[in-house]
Amino acid sequence: MKKIISICLCLSIILLVTGCNKTTDSSSKTKKVKDKGNCKILDCINKIDIKDNLEKVNETMGFEGEKQEEKNDYIIYKWALNDYDSVVVTFYSNTSSIKINFNDNLIQSDKTNFSKFEEISKSLKDGETLNYDDIKKKFKGKGTLIEKSSSLNVYRWVDKTGGYLNVSFNAINGKCSRIKGEI
Repeated sequence: MKKIISICLCLSIILLVTGCNKTTDSSSKTKKVKDKGNCKILDCINKIDIKDNLEKVNETMGFEGEKQEEKNDYIIYKWALNDYDSVVVTFYSNTSSIKINFNDNLIQSDKTNFSKFEEISKSLKDGETLNYDDIKKKFKGKGTLIEKSSSLNVYRWVDKTGGYLNVSFNAINGKCSRIKGEI
């Protein structure tokens, strides 16, 4: 009798556990995400200019951003385009610059390849001049602009494993000045 009760108990636990693992969320992955605003996230990011003020960014996005944080020298606003994606812009008061944050999975690419990272690092240490097109060729794909200022532009590359590199370029002469990230 104890064996039968033990077997029934084990079966009910197995059924309960496997039943709980099935989620109804799988249907939400196949649903098309409806974006709020005037543009898709990467299009919106590309339309934002460093000289844009809050009103201009609101116009670009198609709705008002939500203030996240305010300090003496900057204000952070967030535009949630849908349940998953948002654009976060930091407006700096003392300089003309904008920093944009978003989920890396939006720009993750199977084509991006960081195998030439060491070669690039050595070239920069040796004083070689590399520009955006040089880096783009070596990483086998284009980067996404994530920070703009009057003196610096920062692009981000994300590979298929989620590794990323942020590459800084002088905004005036286009020369690569720094690479950092996790690969």
